[in-house]
Formats: sequence, structure tokens, C-alpha cells
Amino acid sequence: MRARIGLTYSHLCRDAEAVDILRQTEKIALQALGQAHVVTLRTQLFFIRPLTDSSQLLEAEERAIALQLFFGTASHTRSYGMMALDVKTALGIILLRTSRLNEARDILALTHQRAIQLLGPEHPLALRCLYWLAFACRESGRLDEALEKLDICVISFTRVLGLNHPENRSSMRLGEDIRRQLQTHQHSSLTHATRHPSVAGSNAETARGSTPYRYLRVTEDITCRQYKACWRGG
Repeated sequence: MRARIGLTYSHLCRDAEAVDILRQTEKIALQALGQAHVVTLRTQLFFIRPLTDSSQLLEAEERAIALQLFFGTASHTRSYGMMALDVKTALGIILLRTSRLNEARDILALTHQRAIQLLGPEHPLALRCLYWLAFACRESGRLDEALEKLDICVISFTRVLGLNHPENRSSMRLGEDIRRQLQTHQHSSLTHATRHPSVAGSNAETARGSTPYRYLRVTEDITCRQYKACWRGG
């Protein structure tokens, strides 16, 4: 119970309080239940989020690696398997925060594939991992690939959690950010092509390849009007 209170404080951006609660809860859980108990492990998993959000990245990474090693040697259960996926996703986020983009993309891609195998492609945990993988692609400059992944996130989150769920809204906002980047890139390419006709063909091909409005077209079954209203409201 106290671990979930700590997680709630983390969701409310009260990270210092969350860290204090979770540190105390971890100490009690270790003494009373031991390291392998699911309550202890879940407390340690919850602990990673406020540490990451408050930029205590060294401790967050050390904890994520320690949990990853534990789950790598523990007997497999469904509960352990799901927590192991959460730990790997958390480690991917930490790698993103510390600008290790290739490592982040690799671990998130592997974790997403494992989540699909264990839980199915539309489980929220698999979709959450896919969102962060899209984020890693965006940070690496792979905008089209990021949008493709976000298309899947938005359609699936809408079907599973609903249009206005916070994770779905985050996916929509990230998609809009990328779409604006692609529009800016397309405008720059067309301006350059106008000034330099000799490269117009290659620039036009680039512009066609990065369709900024594809995101809205793909999600028409959600209805574009709802989508736009949701994004503007966010």
C-alpha cells in the first residue's frame, strides 16, 4: 500500500516525497519479506520513476540494472515477467535521458518484441514500450519511423484505454510535434528546391516521403475532429 502511495506522489510530480516514502517502504519490505518477494520487487520498480524524474539518474540506472540481473536469474512467473519488462523499459528511458540513443533504441526494441510475445501487441505495457521506442527514434532523427510507431500507439491506445487516456494523449502530442518537424523540413526542402532547381527532383522526393499529415489520415477511424479537439485541449 505504501509503495503505491509513493508511486502516486511520483505521478503528482512530488518526487522528493515519493523517494522518501519508497526508500522507507523498501527497507521495511526487505526486512519483513526478503528481496524475492513481489512486494519488495514492486517497491524497487516503483522507486526508479521518481529517481529518473528528479534526475537522480545514476542511482536509477544502478537499481534498474540490479533488478534486470535479478529477473534474469529468477524462476520465470508471469508476474516476474511483466515486472522484468517494466524494468527494461525504465532502463531504456534512463538511457534516453543520458543521451545514449542507440543503446536506448536497442533495448526498447527488444523489450517491445518480448512484450508482444508475452502479453500481445495491444497490452498497455507493450504499447508504452512502443511509445518510448518512437520517442527514441524521434531523438535519433528517424521521424518517419517514429510516426509509424505512434500511429500504432494512438489506434491501439484508443481501442484499449480510450481516446482521452493520458498515455494516448501523450502519443498524440508527440505525433503532432513530429508532424510539425516534418512540415518545417518539407518547407525548407521546397524553398531550397525553388532556389536551386538542379536539386529539385531529389528534394521533391524527400518531401513526398515524409508526409506530415499521414498521422491524421491513418487515425480517421478515431475521427479527426475528436483527435484535433483532444490534442488542442491537452
